[in-house]
Amino acid sequence: MALAKAAPYTPYVNSPGRNKSSEDAFTSAAQTFYPSLTAPAAAPGTGANTTSPTTPSAPGVVDYTTLLANDPILGQTLAGNKAQGIQNLAQLNAQRQHALIGFGQVPTAEGAAVGDLSGVIDPTTAALATQNTRAGTSTVAQLLKAYQQKQESDTANLAARGILRSGAYNQHSTENLGGYNIASSQATGQLLDYLTGLYQGYLQQQQQLTGVGTQATNDAMARIIAQIQAGTLGAGGSTSSPATETPASVAAGIPDRRVSPGRSVAV
Repeated sequence: MALAKAAPYTPYVNSPGRNKSSEDAFTSAAQTFYPSLTAPAAAPGTGANTTSPTTPSAPGVVDYTTLLANDPILGQTLAGNKAQGIQNLAQLNAQRQHALIGFGQVPTAEGAAVGDLSGVIDPTTAALATQNTRAGTSTVAQLLKAYQQKQESDTANLAARGILRSGAYNQHSTENLGGYNIASSQATGQLLDYLTGLYQGYLQQQQQLTGVGTQATNDAMARIIAQIQAGTLGAGGSTSSPATETPASVAAGIPDRRVSPGRSVAV
């Protein structure tokens, strides 16, 4: 009788003879790096693997979490992403601080659109904004100066005409104050729009970094699986040539009648 040629191992598909322990380990690793994935609940009594990810892997089980953590290409990519993320945040905060100092005060209307400003409004930024307003060079100071100049001009005109104590003065004053409030509101809105644009640009940068990290993780997983299948990477992450086992029967002097992959033998 001839033994059939051994079927090649096909991982992660619903086929006879699949390596169930490797599939369980792959699922555990995927859940570690992709928390949004939820493994299906195992039926009672099925003997599903409930080992914690921090528990050392059993012999023969591939520890993908450790393999990914030790992948040099993935590690370099993730380290670069982290450094770039820190740089992106520093640039965002610098632009925010420059805008607030130029405006002359911190707006009270904050929200998710502009992001968290608690780490931006430090004592130095607040002091520079106040100093800019006192010097008359900030947006707030210029709006106030325009209002005061309009008031002085209208007052002088009314006095020259001899109607300063008439109802015309109150009318001009009300109109000037309304114009000032509208201009201040528009300037604040422009500032908030600018801050919102900065924050949205930062979020887009971070999303791009996340995509790069996800792709790098997927590429690393593909490399690891290929190396394991080729026998050049051990389950614990060490690279080695495929080991040749010596059965007890050979040690006892009994001829080795094992079948190599891809060969058949008559029995």
